[in-house]
Amino acid sequence: MTKTAYSFARIKTAVASAFAGLLLAGCALPQAGTVVTSPFFSSYDVSMVGAAGGGGGLLVETFGNPFEAPKAEVARTVAKHMEGANAGPAVPFVSEKPEGVSPLYRLRVGLNAGISAEGLCRAEGPGQEAAQQSAGAQRIDAVMAFCSGEKRISSVRGHANGITGPEDPTLRSLLRIMTGEILPQRDPNRIGNGDGDGDFE
Repeated sequence: MTKTAYSFARIKTAVASAFAGLLLAGCALPQAGTVVTSPFFSSYDVSMVGAAGGGGGLLVETFGNPFEAPKAEVARTVAKHMEGANAGPAVPFVSEKPEGVSPLYRLRVGLNAGISAEGLCRAEGPGQEAAQQSAGAQRIDAVMAFCSGEKRISSVRGHANGITGPEDPTLRSLLRIMTGEILPQRDPNRIGNGDGDGDFE
């Protein structure tokens, strides 16, 4: 096989793998105008997802409320949209910390919150934040971080236009794609034979 043909074959394989990943992530195919960018990984391992769910569920904390719906309702809807879109073990995604549990890992989501991915893991609880509500279709800028304490393990950014509320299918699509990106089967920076034991680039 020539070098050009080999490169083309690798591109086709990468595209096919990405499409298959979206199908596995709850069939969350991107809506028109949905953009996901800036993936970041540091010491991520898919076993962390199982560990996160072992205490009653993976805690999802939502910062910002760009909708007219109550903040608690938005937080529950965000967690519901994300559940099942991760690689690895199936775990419940919850918007409230299970009683008596101190989560080792948590997912944090900012919706038009004006906070960086790095800042999400260091931020105080979302209850400290004033809601910014508005009516009508709008652009949602989302940032998502998978955290262990204040350490950012992985993160991703995304945005979509024309979202009318927390139940909007475009928001669901955006959040599920971002969840699949932030919680993949293996760290994309890791090299080796695909079993997670390789070195980091």
